Order: sequence, then structure tokens, then C-alpha cells
Amino acid sequence: VIYDNMELLLQNECRTDIEKITKKLERECNSRCVFTIIQDKNRAEYLIKDNNLDPQKIRLLSVSSDQEIYRKRGDYLQKKLNILKDKNIILYVGNISSPSMILEIAESALKWSDDFVLVLHGWNKMSPRDRYAGKIKELADNKRIYLSHDFLDFRELPELISSAKIWLLFYRNLSPNYYEVGSAANKLVQYLRMGLPVVSIDFPSLKEKIEKNNCGICVGSLDLIKDAIIKIMADYNYYSDNAYKLYQNDY
Repeated sequence: VIYDNMELLLQNECRTDIEKITKKLERECNSRCVFTIIQDKNRAEYLIKDNNLDPQKIRLLSVSSDQEIYRKRGDYLQKKLNILKDKNIILYVGNISSPSMILEIAESALKWSDDFVLVLHGWNKMSPRDRYAGKIKELADNKRIYLSHDFLDFRELPELISSAKIWLLFYRNLSPNYYEVGSAANKLVQYLRMGLPVVSIDFPSLKEKIEKNNCGICVGSLDLIKDAIIKIMADYNYYSDNAYKLYQNDY
């Protein structure tokens, strides 16, 4: 048996009974595995300590893809959401929830110039009882921020992503699972494959990938997203070409 760990759930983070039971089972079963796969050295150190593993039985494998780079540019979101073609789309795809700082991103978008719009594409329709989601919906009414909920086949995702100019990657620092996300974010792989520059939170694990390879800008405050977007757009092809290079070299 080989254990491929995709999400870190550490003992000191377990709050509910089901989390505590899950962690106990993981630790017990993980110790019996031939070896464990995890994305990078930093994430491995957490798991080794938490599950009392033999470091010799760890194998490192970044989240990655076997697909060729994708160079097409389309207008999927422009048509779907009736966005004017002269607008530059800044895109977020994923869970529309508090850990991804979506409300704060939406609030920052209100300060962007009229050339830019924010598209938030979530996996599921937001519950009407979710107060956090309700605040996001209120902001989306001004036509500077667009919400998209339709479920897409994974094969359709490139068409959606490639209609944007820049994408966003933000997480709260809730645990090492978020903080050490540089080699574990499937989103990063998919967007780089399509040559989209990124504006992200400035976790060291992301800065090591994004800023070191000049395929985007990491910011410590969401108020700086606007300036980062302007800087990327001023030299867009440079950042886009570097995104392709990072995908080919690392992912």
C-alpha cells in the first residue's frame, strides 16, 4: 500500500470527532505503508512529525499535469456573462468561501479601474443561508463583479480560463495545508498551463514559484491587487511567457 497525501490534516487542527477519528486512522494506516507520496520537503516535514514516519519512506512529487501547454485565447466568459470585449477579466475559480478570501477580493475589485472586471467561478451555487456568500452576491450586482456557478466538465475548464487575462490565488493562513501550498495547488498548474499570470498571497511557498520565475506578483495585502494587475498588464507577454516556462519546467 502506498499513501498519496493530498491534504495535510495535523493532529493539533482536529476539532470535531470525525476529524479526530480520521486522523487516528490516517496515522495508524500511514505507518504501515511501503512509502508515502507528498508534494514537497516542507509539507513532508509536517507529515513525518505528525504521523511519526520514517523519512526514508517519503517520496516527493509536486502536483502536476501530463498535458501540453494551451495557447488558445477565447471569449467564453465574455459570451456567457455578457461582458464587454474591451474589459480585461481577472478570474478566480474554486470554492467561493472564507478560506479563499473571496469577499475581501470582491471588495478590493470595487477600487479597480473600469478596464477590469472580476469573475468568480464557483463549483456550487451558494446557499441563501450563507451570510458570507450573501455579502458577495450583494457586491456582484454592480456589474464590476460577476458570479458564475455552472458546473463544468474538467475538459471545458481551459476554454473558461483562457478567456481571462490574470487569475487570483489567495488563502488565509489557517494551517500548513494552506501556507505550504506552492507545490500542492492544482489551480496553479492549470493556470500556468494556459499562460495566465497570477496575483497571489505572499506565502513563501508561492513566492518561491511565482516571483522567482517572474510569472506573477505576490502581495501581502489585498489592497495591492490593483497595483499588481496594472504592473502585469504593462508587460503582459513577459509574465505570460514565464508562466508557460514555469509550467513546462516544474509541473
